[in-house]
Amino acid sequence: MRRGCLALLLGLLLWGCSSGPGEDEIKQLVMARLQAEFGQSIATPAEFSVLDKSQQQEGLYRIEVRYTLRFVKDFDELQGERDADVVYDGNGKFHQDLTMMTLQSRYGEFHMGDTRQEETTVWLVKTEQGWRLAQPVAAKAG
Repeated sequence: MRRGCLALLLGLLLWGCSSGPGEDEIKQLVMARLQAEFGQSIATPAEFSVLDKSQQQEGLYRIEVRYTLRFVKDFDELQGERDADVVYDGNGKFHQDLTMMTLQSRYGEFHMGDTRQEETTVWLVKTEQGWRLAQPVAAKAG
C-alpha cells in the first residue's frame, strides 16, 4: 500500500513537471515580445488567457492566447514624441517611422484608455534558462 501511494505521488509530480509552461510564464513572454516589437511601453495588459496549449514535441509547445491591451498614451502623443526624436541619418525619416506605421496599421489611431483584443499563436521552447519564445523552422523551398 505504501509503495502504491509513493508511486502515485511520484507519477503526479512527474506529470506536473511535464505539463508545459504556466500561464504566468506565457503572459510574461508574450507581453515582453509586444513591448520589444514597438520599442516602448504603449499598452498594458488588461486581460490575458490561454485558449489552447499543445505539446508538439518534447519541450516545444504551440499556445493560442487571447489578450486585451489598454493603451497608456494617445497615438497622436506617440507620433509627436517620435517626430521630436527624429534623427536624419543615412536611412532617412521613413525608416524611423516604421514603428508608428506598424502601430497605426495594427491598432488604428487609438486614445489613452482604449482597449484592443487580440488572439495569436506563440511557440514556446524549453531551454536551460527556462521557457523562451520560438518560431518553428520553416520548410525550405527546394
